[in-house]
Amino acid sequence: MPNLHFLLGILVTVWVTSGASASRVPHVSGVWVAEAKARTKPPTKKTKPKKSTDKNDTAEVADAPAPVAAPTGLPPPPDLPTKYKGVAILPIQGQDVQPAQVRHFEQTMMNEVDETPGLRAISPQDVQNDVGNVNLDARSCQSQLACVARMGRYARAHLALDAKLASLGGTLSVSMRLVDTQTGLEVGRVADPVSEDAKEQAQELHRMAVQLLAPETYVGQLTIKVSIEGADVFLDDKQMGVTPLKAPLADLRAGPHILRVSKPGFADVNQFVDVVFRRNVTVNIDLANTT
Repeated sequence: MPNLHFLLGILVTVWVTSGASASRVPHVSGVWVAEAKARTKPPTKKTKPKKSTDKNDTAEVADAPAPVAAPTGLPPPPDLPTKYKGVAILPIQGQDVQPAQVRHFEQTMMNEVDETPGLRAISPQDVQNDVGNVNLDARSCQSQLACVARMGRYARAHLALDAKLASLGGTLSVSMRLVDTQTGLEVGRVADPVSEDAKEQAQELHRMAVQLLAPETYVGQLTIKVSIEGADVFLDDKQMGVTPLKAPLADLRAGPHILRVSKPGFADVNQFVDVVFRRNVTVNIDLANTT
């Protein structure tokens, strides 16, 4: 019997090392031959996942803006124009204002958009008609960014303008924001009270429109006159020159800035100055009385 066990062990070793099937030797001394063979089996080569060749697959594109997804059941949005940027003016939301005021504001903003180079206005009525073709309602967004972007996108616009008018204590307040219809991100916002006087209101709405639609052109100038020569002039901590300045400071962002005038032997002058859109504001500084 010892010889039989010895011969059987040799036979098993030969079968395992020569690639014999585990099913041919079910059990030897309590060890499955299949387990022995598994330990000698070379590791399975892992294959890398294939990259998608679909041009519309953006999963592997770094920093690609996420497009606004259409709700289930909606058709794909139409292509956008390439010769200009469309600005969809959504139906204006009014609070305690007359319908005539709303219509006047809508027309004013359409004119402002059309007068901005590279932009073209899409009226609230056209927006409503376009989105109505896919059973959407442009008045239903309630200021939700994704909804505003979707309405503008189905109206073939690159940008959507969402605005509110409200009469608060007898003062007309205007709030507007601009939304990128492809990313759903807000790209600009303005809010201010406006005058009831028609002429002043037109100027104020124009200023707001430029600030929103073409912020790079929302600039003004400062003419700074200092009583003493050789003084350093700083605006927002940036040196602008030495007095006397040869020309006005141009292309300054409209709004408040901090002006500082400094010269050894004199106390610094620090003050706020307000740059006005498309105007040249003159500021006079007397250093002689600051010793």
